[in-house]
Amino acid sequence: DNVFFLRSSLPKDLNDAPFEELQQLEISFVVSSKEPGKPRASHLDVLGREKTNSGDTWEPQNGEVLDGEIVNFDPAKDFGFVRAKGCDQDIYFNRSDLPPELAASERRDEVVGDKVEFEVEVKPDGKLRAHQMRLAGDEPESDLEDDMVQQMEDFLVDNGNRQNYGTFTNRFPRVKKAKIQKHFRIVDGGGRQFVELPLDHPRRVEEPPAAEEVPKDAEDGQDYVDDFPEAPEAQEFTDEVDPNEPAIPLGPGLHPLGVIRDYDATKGYGFIRCQGLPEDVFFPRKALPKSFQGQNIRDMPELKGVQVSFDYNPSGGRGPRSDAVQLLLRWLPADKCWLLKRGRIPAKS
Repeated sequence: DNVFFLRSSLPKDLNDAPFEELQQLEISFVVSSKEPGKPRASHLDVLGREKTNSGDTWEPQNGEVLDGEIVNFDPAKDFGFVRAKGCDQDIYFNRSDLPPELAASERRDEVVGDKVEFEVEVKPDGKLRAHQMRLAGDEPESDLEDDMVQQMEDFLVDNGNRQNYGTFTNRFPRVKKAKIQKHFRIVDGGGRQFVELPLDHPRRVEEPPAAEEVPKDAEDGQDYVDDFPEAPEAQEFTDEVDPNEPAIPLGPGLHPLGVIRDYDATKGYGFIRCQGLPEDVFFPRKALPKSFQGQNIRDMPELKGVQVSFDYNPSGGRGPRSDAVQLLLRWLPADKCWLLKRGRIPAKS
């Protein structure tokens, strides 16, 4: 059967291409069905074609505030697309996301061409969606209030000089990246962006020096001999603790161990149980490693009972929360492969 698709599902550079140019193209696509017997294609991609990568494009971060122009709107179907400069895909929005001045518009030309400011959401499949749109004014932008900058400084100091961009913008919503950059550094690390106190900031927490310098031959990649003594046979840890062992409070960079109590791939969230914590810890889908963020239960391994380490935010809105969950693995010698490490879900503390 033929499969229906919207022009907006095509690669961006083909959105305005004539039918003759699209005809006979070999494509890949995702198929879904909102109504029985009516399949629909999305995320179309042309096979055998190299993807272009312009140095002027970037990937927006979840929660980032962007400026853009509305380039399409269908009043009958209540959705449209907004285009942000430098972004390599047009961004979907619903009528409910439009500014109040435009929400009742019944004609396409009443909306298309308007400049707006909006908050972007990054979906698990990489697609973008615009929320909380408002008309962009012509007046010059004001800087952040001193009280707001002070709160941001306090937040970064409490988190050891830096915090990942998504967590930062959840704490301080609707603040443009350009305004943040006037006062703080935005740096890349481990595939994510972080907001960080400037290196010369007077409140920056001094980082401890390295215990010893890395040998030059190892740093240069030259040959070196592993002449360390053989490690003793591994022993199981027990509840017996050296009386001189110090107690360690939870904080940035210190990850407790827990077990996933429940996770619903369809709803996109779950809970971790950890001995020593009075409440189970909420985590969203995006906190998991990317390969475990699927929405189809049939394509996902069962995560209930998997042991994890996680960052811990005791006041993440409505209760304790984690935005970074690491799944623990164990080695299976017989099959020479790694498996998810599972354990019994402990009783609630």
